[in-house]
Amino acid sequence: MKTNSNSFLPLVIGITGHRNIRSEDRPILATKIREFFEYLEISYPDTPLLLLSPLAEGADRLAAEIAFEKDIEVIVPLPFDSELYEKDFVDSVVEFREMTKKAKYTFELPILAGSTYEEVSDYGLARDRQYALVGSYIARHCQILLALWDGLPLELVGSTAQVVRFKVEGIPYPYVNQNPLDIVESGPVYHIVTPRENQFKLIEKPFENKWIYPEDDIDKRTKEFNQIFQRINQYNRDVKEFSTVLSTRKQTSKQYVIPTETIKKLPYSLLQTLDRYATADVLAGFFQVRTLRTLFWLFILVFIVVSAQVASYIATGNPWILLTYVLGLGVAYTWYLWARRGEFEKKYLDYRALAEGLRIQLFWEIGGIENNVADHYMRKQKGELDWIRNAVITWSIPEEGSSVEQLMYGSTVEARLQFVGKHWITDQYNYFRKSAVRDRKKLEKLQLWGNIFFIVGLLLATLETSFDFFLTSNPLTKITLLIGIAQVIGALLHGYSEKRLLNEQSRQYTRMGTLFSNAKRYYELKLAENEYELAQSLILDLGKEALVENGDWVLLHRERPMEVPKAG
Repeated sequence: MKTNSNSFLPLVIGITGHRNIRSEDRPILATKIREFFEYLEISYPDTPLLLLSPLAEGADRLAAEIAFEKDIEVIVPLPFDSELYEKDFVDSVVEFREMTKKAKYTFELPILAGSTYEEVSDYGLARDRQYALVGSYIARHCQILLALWDGLPLELVGSTAQVVRFKVEGIPYPYVNQNPLDIVESGPVYHIVTPRENQFKLIEKPFENKWIYPEDDIDKRTKEFNQIFQRINQYNRDVKEFSTVLSTRKQTSKQYVIPTETIKKLPYSLLQTLDRYATADVLAGFFQVRTLRTLFWLFILVFIVVSAQVASYIATGNPWILLTYVLGLGVAYTWYLWARRGEFEKKYLDYRALAEGLRIQLFWEIGGIENNVADHYMRKQKGELDWIRNAVITWSIPEEGSSVEQLMYGSTVEARLQFVGKHWITDQYNYFRKSAVRDRKKLEKLQLWGNIFFIVGLLLATLETSFDFFLTSNPLTKITLLIGIAQVIGALLHGYSEKRLLNEQSRQYTRMGTLFSNAKRYYELKLAENEYELAQSLILDLGKEALVENGDWVLLHRERPMEVPKAG
């Protein structure tokens, strides 16, 4: 499945395998690879596939051939520049060049720290470490690693066995910079047992295919990864289903973050990030409206149901009251189940988290920060929410050469940092400050009216008790109904404010507003003093804080999911 839209989130397949696969095994291996791709296309029909392949001889090229045949896009990360890489291919340089032309994009990785270009030019450890680096890049950026491997656990640097370990056990230093306290990033491997030349008789069950998962609870990890892939597919399905909404609202979303005149000057990579941000942002807003509308009407329906219940104590046996109670309760639970089936709240939270991560990534890139948001995002929210981290990692794979130096206002660092200060730091400061006030006022208003209705109910109860001799012979009539309804309204108003998490959000927004206010003053001071490195350091730290805050916000809301409210 292929799409020209950058808004879709691909399922990235990485390939690793032997260079010296036997020529007579190629047909059966090609069939196995083709079946694997078709399995993924059937399992996740709304998700395009993307293959990461360095196009080394053997397994890398065989997988790429099948990808080209099936119209699957291929991106080629190289361990070093192509001129040096081609020295590996004695008789297949022409084939390599032809395949790079078919690929969507080809790029080279930097030389590892501690090595030089001259060292990797010769065969030896430094060159092997570059092969390990490209293997680690593929393991890090793919959701599934396809391994055409004999299964022998060799310890050679840059070997297929090492790349498989990278995916299953995590990538060590120096191939990735990761905090040792972080949870190890790992993922599944689809293993096709593949003999090498002169090795066939040594391999048990050649051409068997099987899944390899990180050691732990295998059933649990299998379920987790399937959930990740299903969430990716659901996101793509929503992009398709709500394409009309996206086409009418995305431009407004983009303009909220980046002015129109500046958007026209953005390099390709930033335009992609901005477009993906806008897609997630519009979808989040769409499902936010559905979530809040559902919550509002659930409270209205519960008010009707409980009022009917109160009335039933007065007018026992009245069929209309009973019918109102049954219908109201039925509609409330039907609406709730419909919203739950549509995952309105889950999508709202997930897509908002994805959008905010992409927004920070966008401004990091503009500010010259090379860090990837995924390295700092959703660390506490492991499991199903890993799909968001996967999305950010996937979208960090370059698809076309471009440089942020092409950015608006010329190529000066000062201009870009001024832009970040105005359109991210100042903008976020204003947003958090206004949002904190907004939610606090909503909370105060709901609590005020809730207390008013409680007091009214209490006064009516006192009135009924003290002056029942002024009432009719049957005092449990209108005044009793009013007492019940007043108490119900008061309880529902308080419940609605709690379900909206207005108090928690207001405190969180106040804290973030203070954080961005302090950052704004410091940032402007550093720019005035031309201390650009310190300003960039602040952008990085502030982005990390914002990512933590957003992760906590998602977790807070997920811990209090939408449900049919209770009046008492």
